[in-house]
Amino acid sequence: MMSGDDGCIYTGCIMVEWILSGLLALAFLGVGSMQLSGSSRQVAEFERYGLSSNARMALGAVKLLAAAALMFPEFRWMGASLCAVILLGACGVHMRHAEWPRVGVALVFLAMAGWIAVRACPWGVGAK
Repeated sequence: MMSGDDGCIYTGCIMVEWILSGLLALAFLGVGSMQLSGSSRQVAEFERYGLSSNARMALGAVKLLAAAALMFPEFRWMGASLCAVILLGACGVHMRHAEWPRVGVALVFLAMAGWIAVRACPWGVGAK
């Protein structure tokens, strides 16, 4: 653990990165699992959005991959970047259907994913 004011800030950022990564991974693990298992709610949502069951399955698998990547520091920036791309798509779909509360939730998760990606990127802010 680093000492001094800079060390406390750095250590605090690492803790926040781990916590946000865990929360984002849990969210993507939960939703991805429901999409892959064919949850009736997920099936109905994808039908309402005009998306196929193959799209639901593929998106569910990608969400599980992103969740797994978030848990490994070496791959965290890739997982967070993948989450960010998925969340941008979610924002677009929810905007198109005027689901404004869902857009807000997606934007919060997008901010989390963006912060993690920048912090965890090997050549970014969190680079050692």
